[in-house]
Amino acid sequence: MNPIRAWLVYLALVLAGGATLAPMLWHGVQWAMPQSALAGQPFHRYVHRSLLVLAIVGLWPLAKVLGTKFPRGLGIRLGSNPVQRGWMGWTVGLGSFGTVALLSVVVGGRQLQSSASPVEWARKLLAALATALVVAALEEGLFRGALLTSLRRRHSWSLAVTFSSGLYALVHFFQRTPEPSTVTWLSGWAVLGRMLAGFWDLPTLIPGFFSLFLVGWILAVAKVRTEGLAASIGLHAAWIFWLKAYGFTFVPGPASSAWIWGTSKWVDGWATFAVLAVTLIFIQSRWFKARGLNRRTEPGA
Repeated sequence: MNPIRAWLVYLALVLAGGATLAPMLWHGVQWAMPQSALAGQPFHRYVHRSLLVLAIVGLWPLAKVLGTKFPRGLGIRLGSNPVQRGWMGWTVGLGSFGTVALLSVVVGGRQLQSSASPVEWARKLLAALATALVVAALEEGLFRGALLTSLRRRHSWSLAVTFSSGLYALVHFFQRTPEPSTVTWLSGWAVLGRMLAGFWDLPTLIPGFFSLFLVGWILAVAKVRTEGLAASIGLHAAWIFWLKAYGFTFVPGPASSAWIWGTSKWVDGWATFAVLAVTLIFIQSRWFKARGLNRRTEPGA
């Protein structure tokens, strides 16, 4: 099957399956563990987790459809010198988003949060780090590993990276939704529909979509230049860490401007877009040579 067609079918099945599975999981937890912290989680998180689980589980049959082996045949491998290259990505990620944070403080767009105690700061930073590492590994394995690799076997670099980066950007526009008054067997579909409404919200899409598209492109270049996922995981994890830490580290300052500095999402400000553009230029000019960048076969896969 053509990789693009296979991935579109895969995406449709993941969305449909996640919307159907979420109410079952919610009712199962309410019945089995009604007093647990898991039972108190909002329903939209059950939808998110259902989508994530099905996306991961679905990679094995997807590999069969694409005629390759899971996981290595889908490009899910760290590559050589994973610690060194992971650290290289981490430092570039911290430096790039750290530049946005520093500039926003200097001009008064943001100011440091001072109300939290040292213990609370440490707890939240550790939680942000753990989330960053897990999410980065999962998303890089899915988007820059499986998706980009399968597309490059049949299509040009430009088409593969454009499609994978565009899809990556779009799935990050799932909106947060209000909780349903009651959870029925159709609630997953209702929540999914409201989550998808962000795709048609123009003020949200610009510049947020362009920033996330640049993120996908940068991570694709990092993966191909280093012939593995370690560098892109480190880069991605650093960005997620900054995003998670941003909400409790900084608060709006006297010169706050969502148009320039973005909201709590951070990627919806033009300052972040500009720094990401510089980061892409830096990685393309300094990170190794572009081996087989335009070939239709994934190097080393």
